[in-house]
Amino acid sequence: MKLLIISDIHASIDKLQKLSEKERAADLLLLAGDLTHFGGRKDALSVVEILRSFKIPVLAIHGNCDRPGVMDLLAEEGIFAHGKLVTVAGVPVIGLGGSLPAPIPTPSTYSEEEAASELEGLPDGIEGREWILLVHQPPADSEADRVAAGKHVGSTSVAEFIRNYRPSLVCTGHIHESCSVSSFGESLLVNPGSLKDGRYAVADFGDGKVSAELRHL
Repeated sequence: MKLLIISDIHASIDKLQKLSEKERAADLLLLAGDLTHFGGRKDALSVVEILRSFKIPVLAIHGNCDRPGVMDLLAEEGIFAHGKLVTVAGVPVIGLGGSLPAPIPTPSTYSEEEAASELEGLPDGIEGREWILLVHQPPADSEADRVAAGKHVGSTSVAEFIRNYRPSLVCTGHIHESCSVSSFGESLLVNPGSLKDGRYAVADFGDGKVSAELRHL
């Protein structure tokens, strides 16, 4: 299965449209949050309309810059993966949207305790299977969570969850400058960077193998 992994669109409709014209061979699109830049339903609808044009299954979560109307729209579209286990084309995907509080207040944040509670119990029944974790906030102390100043700002709850439950692939975002493909425990960790900056990733997933590469428009 070929995956198209994007995050942090921040209402850059032109970049998403360009991506839809460039990448036509994927089987599943995973969107790790921040469809909008402090926007709501109306802004998200412009994004969703282009997502439909890919004509492939899509799973998405909200980011910290997305307001509640974004979540409502994603749920109505049947593509919202936050706080649940969703199976697409036989692949289980668990989602967690939002982020820890940022230096600048944003609409969708949670505490470490809330993140742990949201994720608790979701992997039940998928032990031994290949599965994907889709999170906006990267795990702490990883290649995907380092800001420009060099500080790690990821979630310890997400990191612990990954180490305990070992998803085959973790798709994240939020920290634009930490676009990377790396190992985290037994998982492959992908931060595609911000699509606003023209960055995204593709991955091959299945049959006991997973690989990914970063790309640029």
